[in-house]
Amino acid sequence: MIEKSQALATRQEIEHVLWADDMPDQDILRKHIYQLRSKVDKPFAQELIQTVPKLGYRISA
Repeated sequence: MIEKSQALATRQEIEHVLWADDMPDQDILRKHIYQLRSKVDKPFAQELIQTVPKLGYRISA
């Protein structure tokens, strides 16, 4: 069970906010998440961006 403090954003929710009615043909979201992780997670010991398999993404504290 996911606690409220660890809110989850589904892939569909993220794609809708970013691209609305103009969805890209390729899996661009995965590339953006990879780039975010390289800036946000790699320099630090604790990973903040977490993938919840088959559900979406969340930011941990």
